[in-house]
Amino acid sequence: MAITAGELKAKVSTNGNGVHGKRSPKALIEFMKKTGVKMVDFKFTDVPGTWQHTSVPADQVDEETLAAGIGFDGSSIRGFQAIHESDMILKPDVDSAHVDTFCAVPTMSLVCDVFDPIARELYHRDPRNIARKAEEYLKSSGIATTAYFGPEAEFHYFDSVSYENSPNRTFYEIDSNEAGWNSGRAATLRTTYLNAIRLSAVFSSELKRKSISACPGAPTSWCCISTSMPHSLSTSAVSARTSLVVSAGAAGK
Repeated sequence: MAITAGELKAKVSTNGNGVHGKRSPKALIEFMKKTGVKMVDFKFTDVPGTWQHTSVPADQVDEETLAAGIGFDGSSIRGFQAIHESDMILKPDVDSAHVDTFCAVPTMSLVCDVFDPIARELYHRDPRNIARKAEEYLKSSGIATTAYFGPEAEFHYFDSVSYENSPNRTFYEIDSNEAGWNSGRAATLRTTYLNAIRLSAVFSSELKRKSISACPGAPTSWCCISTSMPHSLSTSAVSARTSLVVSAGAAGK
């Protein structure tokens, strides 16, 4: 009977993070059969550090596969082998086995070491092997006994992303209301208005809103927010009296 990823997540016995608790190839195969795993995902990283992977149907993975590893083309991976020496092996680390509950098909994930079958040793350019050697050197130096390696998450917020790749043109465009090139847009002005209100709330004991009135000489759809700031908070970047011009229509939305 088929089993969904959600059902598998509820069925799997974990140690709190979806990690399989048993550590032998035989036990792992039994676990996969018992829980209805359909695919096995073999993961590794290239030289720049990007995840690479290949997936194999679970019924094609046995104890021998987990022990000997699976072959892959090393010439297709950035920084690895040339075409004439491209045959390489992924040897899974069974201790890394965990159920990937984000996959639509029930999948067992395994992190692998890259093995060079010609040199008959772990591949010298495999980032996992390099990290292991760095940790061993750290211990031998007496500086420390443990090293922690992890990703640095970087991300950006965009209000819109547009792109096209067609026979006659190619383009991409990103946009954010807070970007400098949008300083004159109504949406950005509204954001500036709201930020001014937040700033006034944060420094409520020091800042005092004095007035909201029509700006002399400005269109009737614009208004001027004036605030007073104690000289103790004044800097070269922030004057003692600050005025922000915003669109009254945008501010009221």
